[in-house]
Amino acid sequence: MEQKYKDSIIFKLKSAKYHYENIHNVLSDNFNYDDKLVAISSEVTSFLLVYQSIFDILAQYINLKRNLNLNPKRLYFHDIVKISNKIPDLREFVHKLDKANEYINAYCNTVKHRNLIKVNTTQVHQTAMIGLGMHMGVHTYHSISSFKRNNRQFNMKPIPEYINETQDELQSAVEELMSLI
Repeated sequence: MEQKYKDSIIFKLKSAKYHYENIHNVLSDNFNYDDKLVAISSEVTSFLLVYQSIFDILAQYINLKRNLNLNPKRLYFHDIVKISNKIPDLREFVHKLDKANEYINAYCNTVKHRNLIKVNTTQVHQTAMIGLGMHMGVHTYHSISSFKRNNRQFNMKPIPEYINETQDELQSAVEELMSLI
């Protein structure tokens, strides 16, 4: 059983990396507006759903390895956070991961009901080296809209920065937690 959880987590980390790379590929491609929005929204949502899944598999793995005797049929990562005093050597690490998981869970449970991915445009003044004066350019960037979940406000996040930060932080954090369990 233990190996099943380890294999699942390793597979999910590979899946997260796959979606992470696809997000960057889509952001750099010249899709039309609608196709690009659908592709980015699908990849960001898939990326975050994979991490949501990883957290719950980690809960199963911690429960098994530490003999916590929690009901595996209804066990989520937040359940491990609630009883983290029973695993003092993991408590700080579990709470750190729970912080990242708050946004991921809120996003995953909100995106089921509405699209949160937006294309933002800003006008950029650029100096033309040929000729006189300035001309207008348009810069587009993609973001996760601000949203509210359970009376808590979550701020807008630019996609490339948030995805890079999440992948860098969680990939290593999950691997480190697995080594401590």
